[in-house]
Amino acid sequence: MTYQLQYQQVRPQVWQIHLDMPYTREQILPELEAQPWGVIPNSPDSWLNLRERLCPPFHTPIMRDIHRHLCSPEHRRSIIDYFYDNVPMFQSRWGMDRETMFQQTFAHGDFIRDLPGFHQDIHTDYRLLVATGMIYLTDHDNPGFSTSFYDDREGNNPTRITTNFCDGWWHVNDGSPWHGGHNATDQDRYSIMIALTLSWPSK
Repeated sequence: MTYQLQYQQVRPQVWQIHLDMPYTREQILPELEAQPWGVIPNSPDSWLNLRERLCPPFHTPIMRDIHRHLCSPEHRRSIIDYFYDNVPMFQSRWGMDRETMFQQTFAHGDFIRDLPGFHQDIHTDYRLLVATGMIYLTDHDNPGFSTSFYDDREGNNPTRITTNFCDGWWHVNDGSPWHGGHNATDQDRYSIMIALTLSWPSK
């Protein structure tokens, strides 16, 4: 089973991406719909109970394989190499070379269901997240499902990310990629939240 991530830079530190994967939406959707979705207890990320998140282990083969790939050392190595090769000042900004970055981070991919009415205000991410992204599991491009990136908190100069199946985005978290998203439709929005995250220092 092969995966390939395509990048197209659309703003400084922001990429529209597309994940080529060995599954169709028709194969994935029944597994998603059969999951025991629910709000994680005491989670600050429930958004009025309109965001639901699945935690591993996954017991369905397709979801297990997708999650394995997105969390794999090979995937983490490829995205770190891409950022070091294509983002000026990335190494000096984080104060570590790419090998140290590889040793001090982990990659993850969380399956998400956002219910109709979900809304995420314009924000930036916290600094333990070196990079954050999303892969849409929706079946077509719909502005009602989309995330947009902006110049500032007021939402100036928007760049909308398309939501075709396996479209998505990556951004390097450097304080400036203001972004927000929503589910302004009458359907559930399925996606995968991806991230490259700094590990907590060992004691």
